[in-house]
Amino acid sequence: PFEFLKIDGELIRHLPDSDTDRMIVDAIVSAAHGLGKQTIAEYVGDAATLEVLRNLHVDHAQGYHIGRPVEPEAMESSGHLLDGDPVDGRARLE
Repeated sequence: PFEFLKIDGELIRHLPDSDTDRMIVDAIVSAAHGLGKQTIAEYVGDAATLEVLRNLHVDHAQGYHIGRPVEPEAMESSGHLLDGDPVDGRARLE
């Protein structure tokens, strides 16, 4: 069983400019939501891509536009903790 379906970055990188990628992502999101699963888009690199993902009802996003990777020690010392657990690098899209 799984809770999340991750959408590959190859479909996300050119999302604002690619009708084909948008149609594929839309179909993936529809299928995942139909199964009661949440979606995560990876490689979100800019605000335009994030806006398209919101419009397509993707649940979560990961990528440099959301935040750069950091070492676990840096997360702890900077206060990047959520209920005692390290933030996993994804943002909820609402």
